[in-house]
Amino acid sequence: FSSHLGKVLKATDVNDANGSSIDIVYFGFDGSFGYNKFVSPSTVQNYTFSYIPNAITTRIINRQESCGCGTSMTSAQFDAMTDDVLLQATAINQISAGLSEFDNSGLPRIVLFQTQDGRKGAIKIKQCVQAGKQSYIVCDIKIMKSA
Repeated sequence: FSSHLGKVLKATDVNDANGSSIDIVYFGFDGSFGYNKFVSPSTVQNYTFSYIPNAITTRIINRQESCGCGTSMTSAQFDAMTDDVLLQATAINQISAGLSEFDNSGLPRIVLFQTQDGRKGAIKIKQCVQAGKQSYIVCDIKIMKSA
């Protein structure tokens, strides 16, 4: 996903010109949604994706419930956000437990992130749609316009 471009980019869309504008990458292992995670664009090659040219580093908390990092945002807080005050006040302390994968239980799930340029954001995963190789997640993303 690129907040600068305002859209989701597929692997075939990524190139030298837009690689640096990708904020966050979703990795889903299969259509059963047993292993999912958002990853930093700078680490996608560790998850079967091709290297992203000029990739940035994004800090991510996939599992607030197990990260022990003192960070939390609820679905209700996400829904109530009309400005970036809550995001500004949220510390994004990435540790390995927070990077862990998640499954399709416990939806909605809030994933927090902070881009290399300091913008903080939250993803609300609302639904996992099983459609074989075309399976996908339905989510909302809120991100600061500037740090």
